[in-house]
Amino acid sequence: MDRAAVTAAMEKWSQQRPDRYELEFELTGRMQASYRMIVDDGQVESAWRDGQPLQRLPRAWTVDGMFDTLLADLDMLERAGRREPGARFLRMLGVLDDPTGIPRRYLRVEMVERGANPESGWNILRLTPLGGR
Repeated sequence: MDRAAVTAAMEKWSQQRPDRYELEFELTGRMQASYRMIVDDGQVESAWRDGQPLQRLPRAWTVDGMFDTLLADLDMLERAGRREPGARFLRMLGVLDDPTGIPRRYLRVEMVERGANPESGWNILRLTPLGGR
């Protein structure tokens, strides 16, 4: 996964993004859980974690928020390549849906010198437009 691929996927998504959609996905790694969200005009209207309603409605788990995560991780990877302080080497693996651009799957592996390499990511199970474009 590289910046050009993510940028192209973001362009596809921006051209087809429904105004309102339902998103179901699984987080992997330390924060493993199943999520369901209703997103309206880029804002989370309602959200559930493992079937339980959430009080806090995190924008990070909208499709746009997922792209923000990918861009932040690409920035981190580039900073690590320049050996900037605090930057971590990452391994980024993902599947960007060709027709829609959505980041269908993502796996982020932090490359550490000692111990296990922490992994996290997501797997989008379903995105359903609920009206609009």
